[in-house]
Amino acid sequence: MDVHSKEKELKKLIKDQEKLQKESSDKFNASLLDNYNERMDVVKELIENENQTNSLRDTKVAKPARDDKRGMDKNRHVDDQMNDLERAQQRLIKKLRTLEGKWE
Repeated sequence: MDVHSKEKELKKLIKDQEKLQKESSDKFNASLLDNYNERMDVVKELIENENQTNSLRDTKVAKPARDDKRGMDKNRHVDDQMNDLERAQQRLIKKLRTLEGKWE
């Protein structure tokens, strides 16, 4: 899913609905605008998630160092964070698809 193109699409849809609202048009749909805004919030969270994931990917781990107290790789937290971000991304995508399904 390309979240950046989804963000661009939603910005246009929101702008169109806001324009209809200003014009007091019969085509204005408040619940649809709310849906677009909620979807935009999810897309922004997905973009933030993507940025965090990319940041972690760029983390250079020169040599895995052992943590003698816990008996594990000190850099394991990076893998754990990546897994957490992926699970969060899947939940957000599911939420976005649910919101899209209400109007499509």
